[in-house]
Amino acid sequence: MHRLPWLAMALGLSGTALAVPTTLTHQGRLFDVDGRPIEGLHRFSFGLYDRPESGAPVWSEDQDVALVSGLYTIDLGAVSPLDDRVFDGRTLYLQIAIDGGIPMTPRHAVSSVPYAQRAAVADAVAFEAIDGLPADLADGDADTLATLLCDPGEVPTWSGVAWSCSADADGLADVSCAPGQILVYDGATWGCGDDAVLSDEDVRALIAAEGYARTADLAPVATSGAYADLTGIPAELADGDADTLGLLVCADGEVPVFSGAGWVCGPDATVDEGTVLGWVAGAGYALLSDLTDVALTGSWFDLLDMPPGFADGDDADGLGRLDCPDGQAPIADGGGWVCGAVAGGVELGDLTARLEELETLLSDGDSDGVPDLLDGCPDIPDPDQADGDGDGIGDVCDSCPLGADGLDSDGDTIPDACDICSGADDRVDDDDDGTPDCRQVPSCLEWLDLYPDSPDGIYTLDPDGPGGEPEFETWCDMTTAGGGWTLVMSLVDGPDKRAGDSPDQKWQESGFNRWEDTSTFGDVRTATTTNSGDFKNPAYWSVSGEDLLIYHTPNDSADSDYRASARYAYHTTDGFLADYGGSLYHLYTDYFPLTNTGGPGIGLTVDATWTVGTAEGQHAEQLPNSESETAPGGITFSVNNNEGIPIALCPGVKYLAGNSEHSCVGGNGTTAGYGQGGWGNLREWSYDASWGYSDAMRSSTVMVFVR
Repeated sequence: MHRLPWLAMALGLSGTALAVPTTLTHQGRLFDVDGRPIEGLHRFSFGLYDRPESGAPVWSEDQDVALVSGLYTIDLGAVSPLDDRVFDGRTLYLQIAIDGGIPMTPRHAVSSVPYAQRAAVADAVAFEAIDGLPADLADGDADTLATLLCDPGEVPTWSGVAWSCSADADGLADVSCAPGQILVYDGATWGCGDDAVLSDEDVRALIAAEGYARTADLAPVATSGAYADLTGIPAELADGDADTLGLLVCADGEVPVFSGAGWVCGPDATVDEGTVLGWVAGAGYALLSDLTDVALTGSWFDLLDMPPGFADGDDADGLGRLDCPDGQAPIADGGGWVCGAVAGGVELGDLTARLEELETLLSDGDSDGVPDLLDGCPDIPDPDQADGDGDGIGDVCDSCPLGADGLDSDGDTIPDACDICSGADDRVDDDDDGTPDCRQVPSCLEWLDLYPDSPDGIYTLDPDGPGGEPEFETWCDMTTAGGGWTLVMSLVDGPDKRAGDSPDQKWQESGFNRWEDTSTFGDVRTATTTNSGDFKNPAYWSVSGEDLLIYHTPNDSADSDYRASARYAYHTTDGFLADYGGSLYHLYTDYFPLTNTGGPGIGLTVDATWTVGTAEGQHAEQLPNSESETAPGGITFSVNNNEGIPIALCPGVKYLAGNSEHSCVGGNGTTAGYGQGGWGNLREWSYDASWGYSDAMRSSTVMVFVR
């Protein structure tokens, strides 16, 4: 784990020689996550453990500690005494927690000095009670140097067998240095050197030489930033604007006009009502009172001065009153219409029939400029009249543009060249799903094989065919790397999920391992809905594939935009999934189960190719500490973090270390609160300023496909 950083710790014993129990002096400095020293009074919880991780404390106490610039010094044992039962020879580790928060890690080993208090036990043991003393120690020493007589300037020297006198060879007494120099050891001998330690005056001179200014030398505005602390403000800016119109005095009828450089007085160009009416009249507009009734009603009956022949509502041409015998027709004689014989002896009825026949021959029902008689698709506009197979049926309406439409061996009216089910009736669809019962399509790749021009979108699949499990809908990517990708799951983040264990958090629901079971949930049309969009369909275990495709699609995207709006998209190319059962279900169940291990571990890492965005760009979306624990360019399956908790999937990164909860998702149902050891969905992707992923990645859905 990695929490609030702290920099320094000093440990030491205090107390008199026989004062048991004793205390342990502890010093440190504490910073917040932004590197600023923490100030004020805080509650510290201390504990000594006999192991570097986990376990129960052998001693603990709480103290209120005052911090100044992050620094503090306290005596451990002031509340709960430390005695020889604590320091019994074991290696102990100090753990600290602040204000009831998560303990800081790692624990720090207590140095050997405190164990000296174990010697306090010896104060009850009499020298004469010790067994097995050598004879030459019977008087209590027998190795005294008191009998060794050395000449002046000599010192006692141990030869490895006995003490003897020899000259003092340290040589420091003979070193003579110039004023201001100090002793310097070069690794072999002591000599003189310059004192490189900077004094307070040296530091001040150095800062001044670099151009730094003291706060006392700055104007007040340099530290306050306040307008009121400015000096020398021009008089015309004293009121804070200097462009006021309050000083502008205009004559009656004038208004302020901006000249391009400032405000001046000018004539009021506002148009009044009388001016507007004058303009309207001058432009030829008419008053309603000057218009006749027909101008407003448009009615036939409001017309004036109608010619007499129109008064009855016809045209006065007299044809309406002309009654001709069979074989005659109206003929104009220069003064009106009269009955006369039809020229050439053609009967009017025959002429009408011929005209109707001609109209039929020239009719164009789809208005594409091609008469129906010659149109290969008379009901669908087809000006090009393309007919690839030459069967007389235009390609745009040809049920089978691949071959002669007349060949239909199974009699289902679908030509053999385009028959999905040769030998069976393609029209039988008892379950009304739009797919012939004789051909239940098992995967998006099968759809693409049957219909090569199929677009991205929602399709109905039935992997086990008629009579098996019910068919279901999912989304097919028919574009990326040749298409044929089947959506098997989506995992969505949201504020509700980050707050704790959520009933919509299906991929890490308490007590359920959804990665290794055959449950289903969600709807393909809402597979990116914030908080509640988690989706899993039977293709997760029933569609066998070789590679994976992953999108990071913004939350709440419409199903028509799943691929088009993806922030990142990448897929594997080496067919790795075929070696692990062909599905995520078999990969986790049979090869890399999600089990608690007690420590970090990495199951499987595979390379990937990015089609939207780049591997490096996605890697950089991680916050600094998470980025340092991963490498770009791949996908990681079944990892365990430092606490041994299993996490299912690290999309888009190769995980290298043990804090995988900040870049990975999912688990086996082991849950706990934020930052408390149970990691599911994307809760830990928003841990703090150093661990996790960017806001854009936290608000995007992880969508996984197989092919």
